[in-house]
Amino acid sequence: MIEEFVSRTFATRNAAHIEHFRTQSYAAHMALGDFYESLIDAVDTVVEAYQGSFELIGEVPAPESFDFTVSHLKDEADWIEINRKEIAGDSDSVANLVDAVTAVYLKAIYKLENLR
Repeated sequence: MIEEFVSRTFATRNAAHIEHFRTQSYAAHMALGDFYESLIDAVDTVVEAYQGSFELIGEVPAPESFDFTVSHLKDEADWIEINRKEIAGDSDSVANLVDAVTAVYLKAIYKLENLR
């Protein structure tokens, strides 16, 4: 499950980065920039802690490409929440780091929906 988590978050990060280039909104440009920069560090921390707790992760499936939307961000944040325990194994420490990834999504959702 950790491998799917990495694949999905990287796909979302890539789509957000492309949208960051395309948007004509300064607020969205800044929110997306913060999102894709913060997400990489947060996911990296999860994976390193996971590997310290368990074992090296397996092969990460190639992420799918899609157009970025706030709805997608919400869906992905929900997916992470639903699969939190499975992503983290039986490690509370890793689960807390997964929560930090969800927080990156929620912060971006707030900014994209409320700051213009």
